[in-house]
Amino acid sequence: MKINKKIILIFVLTLVVIVGVLFIKYFYEKDIKNKDDLLMIQNYLNSKYNMNLKIKEYNYYDNGDLGINAGKHYTFTFEPIENFEINAKLDYYLLEKENLNHLILNITNIDIASNLKKYVEENSNLKCKVTECRKVEKENDDDYYYFRVELDNDSNYWIMGKIYDLENLTNVKDLSISTSLIEKYELQNNDKIDFKSLLNYIKK
Repeated sequence: MKINKKIILIFVLTLVVIVGVLFIKYFYEKDIKNKDDLLMIQNYLNSKYNMNLKIKEYNYYDNGDLGINAGKHYTFTFEPIENFEINAKLDYYLLEKENLNHLILNITNIDIASNLKKYVEENSNLKCKVTECRKVEKENDDDYYYFRVELDNDSNYWIMGKIYDLENLTNVKDLSISTSLIEKYELQNNDKIDFKSLLNYIKK
């Protein structure tokens, strides 16, 4: 039996079109789902922190389903607000609504971050970059803001601590200073020095 070449050609073309449509549909639906996920995250964070965040991009890496770091680890980058870089991470396997309370946003209050930046720059006479300023909620209502600042536009020169009293930034608890900063300014007894005195010493 002789097979008509035209029939074979039509069959092949039809098959290619079907596969192409399915391929486009798969990625379109996947893209729509991603957009829905991103919108869900934006709405959640904006509602929780009373902010107007817009996701600029996101990435994830997958460690599989074994080990302590199993699952997908997401990182989100948002449009800057008042020159502050804002990002979040989610170490969870699925982007589901019940998992969003595990989202860690690096800056949760722009006003406090702005005051912190101003305070550090005034007392150290150095440019400062606030990389973290986020609220940590405790069960005993002893909430605090965990912060990390980088001095002199150098990620090696950092100070971290906990702000319990927003009206008194001198009274920072659990102050931690990078080794590079200690060595550069020959800081002594850094575990006993208060925040303002530390900045003033650097200023000299």
